Amino acid sequence: MIRLEDTKFKETIEELEKTNWTTRREFFKQWWADRFLLWWFFYFREDFITPLADFHYVWIESMFSDKNIMIEWFRWSIKTVITIAVTTYKIVNDLTKFVVWQSFEDTASTESTTNIARNLLNKRLEADYWKLFKLSGGNKDDLEKKSVSNFDTTNKVKVRAASLWQKLRWALTKTDRPDLLIIDDIDVSDSVRNPEIIDKNYNKITWETFWAMTKEGKSQIYFLWNTINQDWIVPRFRKEKKWLPSWTVFHQPLLVDDEIQWAFFTETLIERIKQDEWPIAFNQNYMLIPVDSYEDWFIKREHLRYYDYLNIDDFDDLYMHADTTHTGKSTSDYFCLMLLWENKRDRNFYVIDFILQKQDPEAQARDSINMYIKYHNRVKKFTYDEKANQWFGFWVKKLAKEEYSVSLPIEELKYPSDKVTHFEPHIPHFIANRVYLPSRHKDLQQAEIQLIAFPTKWVNDDFVDWMSWVLDNYAKIDNWDDYITEIDNSDYL
Repeated sequence: MIRLEDTKFKETIEELEKTNWTTRREFFKQWWADRFLLWWFFYFREDFITPLADFHYVWIESMFSDKNIMIEWFRWSIKTVITIAVTTYKIVNDLTKFVVWQSFEDTASTESTTNIARNLLNKRLEADYWKLFKLSGGNKDDLEKKSVSNFDTTNKVKVRAASLWQKLRWALTKTDRPDLLIIDDIDVSDSVRNPEIIDKNYNKITWETFWAMTKEGKSQIYFLWNTINQDWIVPRFRKEKKWLPSWTVFHQPLLVDDEIQWAFFTETLIERIKQDEWPIAFNQNYMLIPVDSYEDWFIKREHLRYYDYLNIDDFDDLYMHADTTHTGKSTSDYFCLMLLWENKRDRNFYVIDFILQKQDPEAQARDSINMYIKYHNRVKKFTYDEKANQWFGFWVKKLAKEEYSVSLPIEELKYPSDKVTHFEPHIPHFIANRVYLPSRHKDLQQAEIQLIAFPTKWVNDDFVDWMSWVLDNYAKIDNWDDYITEIDNSDYL
C-alpha cells in the first residue's frame, strides 16, 4: 500500500493539484485503499499532524476488503478519525447509501455523525463534489455549536445516529436497511451494570443490530472498542468473531516488547501519561490489558457495607460536599452531592444522603440548598469545588439568600490534580469495612459501580471524588494495623 512518505505519494498529490474536479473525482472513485489515502490527504491535510504508523496502513487496507472489521486499539490511536474519514469517502463517492453510527447512548453516536457532517462542509471537498450536506440556517462555523444526528446528503445517502436500544429498521425508514454500520462506545458504566444487563445488550446486538443490515449487495460493519473488563459486551464479540472468515479482528497496544508502535508517542509523552493515570487505567487504555473483574481494583465489593435505617436524632456534625458539573447533558459527569457522618462510638462513616444525577447548574444549586435545609441543624461544613462549574458558588449563595432566606456555611475547595493520590489515603477506611452506604437509595447501584471501578477512565468517578473530599475532614490514622479490625455493629444498625 502506498504511504505518505513515498515519493510516488507526493508526486501524485502534486499531479492532482494540477487537474480539474472531474478528473479528480474519477480518480478517487476507485475502491482502493491507496486512492482513499490520497483522497484523505488531498482534502483533509489538517488530520495529518504526524506520520501514520504501520498498523494504521494495515487497518486502512483491511477496511477496503469485503470483511467486517473489529478494532481494539490503544487510546488516542485515531481509530475514530480514520473511521469518520473512510465513511465520508464512501458517502461522497456513492459507495454507500445508508450509514448508521451506533453507540450505547445516542449522544456519543451523534458526536460522530456531526463530525461526518463537518467533513462534508470542507471547502476543498465542496469545490469538487459540490454541496453534499446542507446546514439549515447557518454555515460550518455554526455547526461547531450544534449537533446533527440524522441527515440525508444531496446525493441521497442517509446518515443516522442511534443508541443501542434504537432499532435500526425503525420508523425513519420502513424499507431501507443500513449497508454501513459503525458500532462504537458500547461498553460504558450503564451498559455493564451487572451480568444480566451485559447478556441483554449482547443479545440485542447479535440478534437485532447485525440482522438489520441490508441483504442486497455488499454491507460492512466497523466495530470500534476499548479494553476495560474481560467479560463485558465487546470482549465477548472478539472471542466469537476472531474465528470467523467474514471478520478481521485487530488488537494493537501502544507498546509491544517495550517498543513504541507509533512515533507520535514519545518516551516523554508516555511517562507523562503514566504519571496522570494509575497503572490499571494505563494498562487498560494503552496496553489493552483488561481486568478480570471489578475485584482487581482498589475497592472490592466485599469492602462495602450497608445500613437499612439510622435515627436522625443520633447524629450531628455532618459534612456536606458538592462535586459540580458544567451541564446536565448525558455526556457530562454526574453531579454528586452528599452528607457524611462519623459515629464516634463505632468509628464508622455513614453516607446519610446523596444525589448522583446528571443535572443542569440551577438544579444542582437548588438541590444543594434543599438538602442543607433538610439537615441544616446538623451540617457543620458545606464545601464544593468549582473546576467544572465555576458559577455554582455564586448561584447557590444567591438563591439561598434571595429565595430560601438561609445562610450557608459554604466553602470553596481547590480541585486536586491527581484523583488517585487524593483518594488513596482513604482506601483503608473501606478495607476496614468502616464506610456504610444507604441500602435503599435509588442511586446506590451507580455509586457502587463508581467506587468499585475506580480508577478506570471509562467509568465516572464523581462519587469517589466526593468521598475523598469529605473524608479529608477527618483526622488521619497513624496506625492502620490497629484501625483495620472488625467491630460488631449489629447493636447499632
